[in-house]
Amino acid sequence: MAPGLLAPLRRHRWNLVIDLQGFGETAWLSRWSRAGIRVGRRGRRRQAWAYDRFVDEPLPEEYLASAHVDTLVRAGLVPDQEPVFPSYEIS
Repeated sequence: MAPGLLAPLRRHRWNLVIDLQGFGETAWLSRWSRAGIRVGRRGRRRQAWAYDRFVDEPLPEEYLASAHVDTLVRAGLVPDQEPVFPSYEIS
């Protein structure tokens, strides 16, 4: 990890951290944040120690941005409006 990253991360009093990646590094950052609520994806057993709440994994075929919004909604955050994702025609 980058030098000087952890001290400011721990100094701030975070209310909520949601790990959208579920990697070992992001699990450590979530834990180090000392947030009151740390949300991770269910099924990531190796990183389960870092979180206190879990949401289901997105479907593999789901558009990544849509999967991230879905994770946020499952964590209890509700968007003010329906997210708009770009659509592209492939010819």
